[in-house]
Amino acid sequence: MQFTFSDIETQRFGVRAARCDDFRAGDWHELAARIAEHDCRLVTVRCDAAELSAAQTIVAHGGNLMDTVVTMEAVQLDTAVSRLPAADGLVRVGGEGDAEVIDLLAREAFSDYVNHYRADPRLDEQAVTDAMAEWTVSFARPTSHQAILLGHDASAVQAFAAMKVSGDTAEGVLHGVSRQGRGRGWYKGLLIAGMRWGEERDCKRMTVTTQLHNLTTQRTMAGLGMRICGARYTFHLWL
Repeated sequence: MQFTFSDIETQRFGVRAARCDDFRAGDWHELAARIAEHDCRLVTVRCDAAELSAAQTIVAHGGNLMDTVVTMEAVQLDTAVSRLPAADGLVRVGGEGDAEVIDLLAREAFSDYVNHYRADPRLDEQAVTDAMAEWTVSFARPTSHQAILLGHDASAVQAFAAMKVSGDTAEGVLHGVSRQGRGRGWYKGLLIAGMRWGEERDCKRMTVTTQLHNLTTQRTMAGLGMRICGARYTFHLWL
């Protein structure tokens, strides 16, 4: 398992918050020790959907299921990119000067997006929006390993894709489209731009994670040759 603290969640939600990824049933005693050592009050726990014993272990210790997500991947990016259509609209890398625009767009995009934060009735709705916006804006400081791609037309920025590199994988971490821009192909365009961004950094694959019920997004990714490569449960453990 991987245990990390979340400064953004701690500040926004007002409790000592942490995350535990890749949890397995045999990890419970180690997780409990880390929680006690660091006085955590909220832990977001994720486990592979195939690890039912891990999910049952978290539930047995008071965890509540908050969402189920699937991860889709594009493999052999160097070959895949050569077959991609041209992206509709204009895409550029955002910078610190775009922070205010990104903040406003993220707040709009995530205001009605149901994820594990929004599904938890103990979390304040405004605090959830604030945390999602702050997380998105943090990508406006581009480096060789992270960036935020902005899709824009002549009038305004309409969409974003927050990207990062992990090993040989480009990860589409966060995506959002303005209400005005929905239904106009911005999400597809940013997926294409994200694959090209990853290929330029010698990544072999790109992954994007989305909610299980978000079928429209999954169809868009499938239309670009992406395929499901995994699924995870997300639990909130309050202590």
